[in-house]
This record gives sequence, C-alpha cells and structure tokens, in this order.
Amino acid sequence: MRSLTRSGFVLLELLIGIAVLGILGAGVVAMVRGLAAAATRATSSLVTRRTTFAIDMLLERDLRDGVAGDDSVIDPLHFVLARPVGDAAPCATSDTTISLSLLDWPGARFPEAGRDRTWMLVDPIASRWDTATIIAVASGWCPDSATAVVLRVAGGAAMTAAVRVDEASEVSRYHSGRADWFGLGPLDHSSSVQPFAGPVDPLSGVFTSAGDTVVVNIHPAGAAPTAQHFVLRPR
Repeated sequence: MRSLTRSGFVLLELLIGIAVLGILGAGVVAMVRGLAAAATRATSSLVTRRTTFAIDMLLERDLRDGVAGDDSVIDPLHFVLARPVGDAAPCATSDTTISLSLLDWPGARFPEAGRDRTWMLVDPIASRWDTATIIAVASGWCPDSATAVVLRVAGGAAMTAAVRVDEASEVSRYHSGRADWFGLGPLDHSSSVQPFAGPVDPLSGVFTSAGDTVVVNIHPAGAAPTAQHFVLRPR
C-alpha cells in the first residue's frame, strides 16, 4: 500500500495565514500609533509645563521689581520696562560721582556704563527721583574704608539719598528657525536676544496690559493656552 505524503501548503492554508498576519499587523500598527499619540501628548504636556515654569521664573526672578516708566511700551509682540540691576544708599557723593559700598550692593551684577542708568532720590519727602546716564564705572573706597563701586554720572549727584540702577529691557516674542519663542534682551540691542521659553504658537497674542498689570499669555505650540500676570510698579 502506498503511503500518502505531501509538501507545501494548500490555498486555504495560505489564505488563513495571510489573514492572521494581517490581523497581527493591524494590531501592531494600532499599538504603534497609540504609543506615538501618547508620546505626543506627553511631549506637549512637558512643553507646557516647561514654558510655564520658565515664565514663572522670569517673572519671579528677573521682572518682579520691574518698573513702569516713560519708556514702557506694551503691545502683543513685546513690552519694554526698566529691569532692576540693584539699589543702595550711597556711602559718598560728589558733583559727578556716586560711591556705593559693595557690602550693601544687592545686585546680581555691577552697573555698566552705556548699558544702565541711575535713578537718584533727590527729594525723599516728595519721593522725587531724577535719572542720570552712567558715564563710567570704577572701583574705589567709602569713607569707612569699605570697597566701593564708583559711578560717574552726567549731572549733579551730591544730594542723592538713594540710588537705583536699572536697564531698559525688552521682552518679546520673536521667530527663530521654524518656531516662535519668548526672549529677553537689552532695549538698545547691544546683545542678542536670549530665549527663555518656547516654542509658542505663532498666531497667539502674547502681551496685554490693564493699567500697570502686564498679562503674559502663554500658548505653547500644540497645547492649550494659559496666562500669567505681574504688576509693574510705578516710578
């Protein structure tokens, strides 16, 4: 009696195998799409948190004591304010110089000629402040022998009871590469804008104001908008 043998697959088996592979392939594609969507949502959430955190840090650390002055400008793309550098009571003054003790100087950096300006309290009773351009900055000494930074200013300085140093700065939304960002830089554009948050939606408004309150509308690309605000104190 002849034994029955065969090799290969019949058409029905091939069709069943193709169907099973199709089902498995569809499942893999669905899983990959699900993972990609989850990664996109996680990335969007991370961008939102990172941008919000960066804005909070900027407002808290750099602009918390920002001052509204005659040069303050606020529009949807940028705003200008007097960014504080430091303030102190002078240890000595002359007609053209102001000496500030380094022991009393709270600023993160020293004043710079051509970049910063001084505000001098010339009438404490009326709270009147006069501004002056810083011509030069040098080291020196206070009358008690403490090390001082000496500001040479344009105009009289002999009657100054207190000194504030600030820098005219601009916070703006600007375009770089393929994205829009929040950036901070000097108003005179003497140095490049430093990005501190983004990317943001290029179609969203950013800065609005109500009185002395500046509202920063945070709209990270691909995420829901949020808002932060802070108050510019008047000079």
